Amino acid sequence: MLISRKTTILLILAVLMITGGLFAQEVMRITRKDRTIIDIPTSEIDKITFHGGAPQVLDDQLRDADGNVYKTVRIGNQVWMAENLRTTKYADGSPIPEVRDNDAWKDNSNPAMCWPNNDKASYSKTYGALYNWEVVNTERLAPPGWRIPTREDFDELVEFAGAKNAFKLMTNQKGIWINDKGTNETGFTATSGNRKHDGGFSQFNTVSGYIWSSSINFASPNNAFGLGFNYGGHFGLNTFRRASGNYIRFIKE
Repeated sequence: MLISRKTTILLILAVLMITGGLFAQEVMRITRKDRTIIDIPTSEIDKITFHGGAPQVLDDQLRDADGNVYKTVRIGNQVWMAENLRTTKYADGSPIPEVRDNDAWKDNSNPAMCWPNNDKASYSKTYGALYNWEVVNTERLAPPGWRIPTREDFDELVEFAGAKNAFKLMTNQKGIWINDKGTNETGFTATSGNRKHDGGFSQFNTVSGYIWSSSINFASPNNAFGLGFNYGGHFGLNTFRRASGNYIRFIKE
């Protein structure tokens, strides 16, 4: 049987392509919904990342001693509570003293908690509770498998999000931040407000909010580190008087 010149050329090209490895290499095949196919040689792929979509909310069933169950979220290599703590008890079930009076709260050196504006009904679900650092210092708060974050944990969170991208961690619920610019792309859901060491409350639709770390400031032992947010989209480590009332989050061990 005679083979045409055109067929002969095609056969030679096919042999050259096969021996050259073009057909031999592995490919990543993507099939679109319309059934069209894209083949990408794996040798040309540096990395694969996914962008957009909802945060990866996890079902870890983090539960406090009051029976409250909290959402959790993975951010980078860390798993965080996606809500502020609102327990009135330590992990062993013993009560955390609630201090409502401003003078009793002022520079208190004993563990204490309170509700924003002393109004549990209005604030507890959205904002959680406020705790002084002496509650953190008891090391009795987190359930097994969880802990209060260190300053290094917060450093990693800031590095992941970018120091000028606090909006990505701030709740997008209206009325929580004064300019409503939070996007909450990460699902962290940071909120505003705190209680000062003199007992006065900050407004809870305001310009800043704070979360305790477990790290004391050894250069100034009356202070401890916490993560601060502000409405301009900046956040980072700050130091606070230990008698300040800030929020608490757990990080998974």
